[in-house]
Formats: sequence, C-alpha cells, structure tokens
Amino acid sequence: MDFCTSPTIICRSNILQGPGCVVKMYASLGDKIVEVSYTSTRCSTMSTLVDYFSSTPWCARLLQGPAIVPFLPVSREDPSQELPEGCPRSQDQFFKRVLYNDEAVPHILGFYQDPFLDPAGGHPDLPFVIRSISLLCDLRPGLSGFNGTVHGGFIGAAMDQAMGTLIYHNYVVNKDAKIKGLLPSSAADFTRVVHATASMDVRYRRPLPSPQIVIVTATLDRVEGRKTHLRVFVRGKEGEEYASCHGTWVALSRGKL
Repeated sequence: MDFCTSPTIICRSNILQGPGCVVKMYASLGDKIVEVSYTSTRCSTMSTLVDYFSSTPWCARLLQGPAIVPFLPVSREDPSQELPEGCPRSQDQFFKRVLYNDEAVPHILGFYQDPFLDPAGGHPDLPFVIRSISLLCDLRPGLSGFNGTVHGGFIGAAMDQAMGTLIYHNYVVNKDAKIKGLLPSSAADFTRVVHATASMDVRYRRPLPSPQIVIVTATLDRVEGRKTHLRVFVRGKEGEEYASCHGTWVALSRGKL
C-alpha cells in the first residue's frame, strides 16, 4: 500500500462519550478502503471537563472564583442533563458534531457567577439574570487557517456561540429561578420569544496560535426593545486579546424561526 498517498476520510464513528473511547474512521486510499482507529482523549461530562480544565493553572483559578457556576454549554450538553420544563434542547450541529473531535474543539466548558449570590441583588435587565458568561475552549491544530493560527471564520463562530450561550442559559436560569421561587412568577422571561443574530462587528487584534486554551466571554451591554446588544472578547491565559465583537441579537415571536 502506498502510504505516500493521502487518505480521504469517508466515514467517522459517532460522537464519543468520554476519554479512552476508540474512534474508528474509514478512508479511501487509492482503490482500497482502510480502517483507521485511535483512542480519544475527549471528556464529555461536567466532572471530567472541570477536572480537565482545572489541570491548567490559569483555568483552575477562574473556575475556583467566588460563586462560580460551571455548566455544559448547550452545544455540548449531556443528553441526560435535566433542564427546566419547557426549555428546548439545542439543535446545534456545528459545535456539537462537526467541531467535536480531537483535531478541532474537543473540550468546551462554560461558567458564570451566580447572580443570586451577588450582594448588589436585583435584575434590572429582566428577563436577563446573568450579565456575563465565559466559555473555556480547547483549540486544536485542525482549526488552523494559515501558518499554525486559528481560522478567522472559526473565531467569529466562537464569539457568536458565546453570545448564543449567554442568551440560551439566561432562558434556563430564569425559568429555574421561577421554579425555585428566586424570581416572582410574573417576572419577564423568554417564554414567548426566541433570539437570533442580527449583526456582528468583529475586530481581529492578533493571530491566534493553536493549540491552546482560550476564554471567550460574552457580556450583556444593553437591551433596547427587541434588540439585545452584547460585547464579546477572545483572550488567552495572560489576558491578551485576540479578537473582540459587538453583536446585536433580535427577539422574534416563537414560530417565526
């Protein structure tokens, strides 16, 4: 068999459930079909993801901050994870399937500061109860676009993902807070609307080398009628800024999307 010829991947096994699982791929090599397998190092549960990122000191410091709540992002949620009644499951396929492999983004973990432990109290931007959410993203060389740096298109997608995660998780936390009596039942919520990206003004600050772990933070800027304005930053372990974005999302009546 001529191994100087690059194989073309034609099939990959299903999404893995955790580290140590064997991935099987089938590739065409000339006129032959060959099976290629390797052992994955991916983590897929909350505890294994927290342990994975906590093994990196700067990530551990973030996760050990006051009132920090880690969570599985909607794009990587565990199917067995319980959600408040009425909260929809993610239909995301890009981060959940296409990028969920050892060469792209095998690990993502979200976290935020519990808004109900905030001494200031109050939620002036209801239905939003969480003002900011961060995603720790483990970026691998398969994301490279040029000379070992992450493709700019992915960076934009990651910032859009962070904004969507902030909005979706506010839906979950708002609904859960009502169930627990932390918010009055009459408080504004997301029951009758869905949100969609209307615009993104992206600024690339410097090349983003891979592999490395970065933090993508989306923060609520202001709400103006149906429009929600957000700020997003992609930063490295020293706080160096790789990209930023001002995003606008618009609320639509359910059924219009």
